[in-house]
Amino acid sequence: MRCQKRRTARQSSWREEILAHPVPNDLEAVKVLAASPAILDLYMWLSYRSFKAKGTESIPIFGDFGLANQLGCVKYSRPQRFRAMLEQWLTQYAHSGPSVLLELS
Repeated sequence: MRCQKRRTARQSSWREEILAHPVPNDLEAVKVLAASPAILDLYMWLSYRSFKAKGTESIPIFGDFGLANQLGCVKYSRPQRFRAMLEQWLTQYAHSGPSVLLELS
């Protein structure tokens, strides 16, 4: 019984947090991307970052605060492989995600 109360309290505080800080995501885009978890993860991350951005931002691809780490991607054997996958994901994202100017450098 005691464990059940804790779980309910955590669930309600999680729900309140989500409702207090919504991120505008397009449900239709989420439905389209649902079959591609990596692209869906990128979409959700980009939606959040775009929503919070106050101007142009530069985000490193690698490192502790890099995109690969923030997305929780598995370690790729070569950074070039992740970069190639990211370019592919961004191409697919461009067809269903919100209009965001993205540039890999």
